[in-house]
Amino acid sequence: LYARIFDVGKGGEEFERINKDGHKEIRFSMDRGIAGHVASTGEGLNIEDAYEDN
Repeated sequence: LYARIFDVGKGGEEFERINKDGHKEIRFSMDRGIAGHVASTGEGLNIEDAYEDN
């Protein structure tokens, strides 16, 4: 297991994934996708088989 660190922006509308070197990699919209859902709700999400999820 490993952790990912996300920095939620001041406006709370976007967040960035931070890599292990501390450099920002990717900017996400908080209202899209699994990562956006988890970041906006603050709740963990376990998808047993993401390939089977619709």
